[in-house]
Amino acid sequence: MFEFLFETVDYGRRLRVRRLVICLLGLALVLVAGYLMAPPAYRHFKQWRARGLAADALYHLQRNDHALGQSKAKAAWLLAPGDPAVIRAMAQAQTRATNASALAFWSQLIQTGHATEADRLTFVEQALRAGAAGPAAQELQHLLAEAPQKPACLWLASQLFTLLQDRRQTIQYASQAAAADPTNRQYNLFLSSVQFDAADTVQRSVARSNLWTRAAEIDALALDALVFLAERRDLSADQRQKVITLLGKHPLHTTTHDLLALRLEIDATPLQRGKLLDQAATNFQKTAPEM
Repeated sequence: MFEFLFETVDYGRRLRVRRLVICLLGLALVLVAGYLMAPPAYRHFKQWRARGLAADALYHLQRNDHALGQSKAKAAWLLAPGDPAVIRAMAQAQTRATNASALAFWSQLIQTGHATEADRLTFVEQALRAGAAGPAAQELQHLLAEAPQKPACLWLASQLFTLLQDRRQTIQYASQAAAADPTNRQYNLFLSSVQFDAADTVQRSVARSNLWTRAAEIDALALDALVFLAERRDLSADQRQKVITLLGKHPLHTTTHDLLALRLEIDATPLQRGKLLDQAATNFQKTAPEM
């Protein structure tokens, strides 16, 4: 009888021990699973948060709130520097800030394989501005292979060959861009500027007529046309005076344009140099500083 009792007690103890072991093993498995799952879950959260910040950054940049857009983009970058959406936000932020590092971000975005066509066009544009003809040409070659008649690609090709000082191909691509998008004033103005001294008399006449017509308008491109004309050394006295007048009355003119007009006046009447400079100094002192 006592032996049976002892056996019953031992069995109950073994059962409790077994249950305890099973519970401990289950707890250990939960802890191990939690340990293994924690890094991926945290990375997922960081990526989700970074993409949200990147979207916020683009939202503020589009509304010209550059300071807040910059801070949001940088915060996203700290969380997930390799995410394409984050790289795009940083590239946009640096571009708006005219920061030279923008080109590196656009290049990184292209290397991810997630760059849109707009991203790639912006990269080429930024590369050309930085004088990086090699990277610009490489990406532009791919873009032209995919869309050989796309006006934006043809326009950038004209800018590339301008940088490379290849006049023949500059005119070729500028002409194609203007033909592909005949209503684009920028394309037409640039084509007129490169054909201003064309050997063909008809092309030269049309180009000069277009430039003078554009110069008389009141938008930003008109100022570009006026600056181009002001740099010409073959203007007649009447043409020079017309440029001076148009620069002075253009609603978007800045101090830079005022100085350009002053230089033209001095070139026209060098004996009046002192008087013109004194008058200009007085006018500049009355003008509020440009912000």
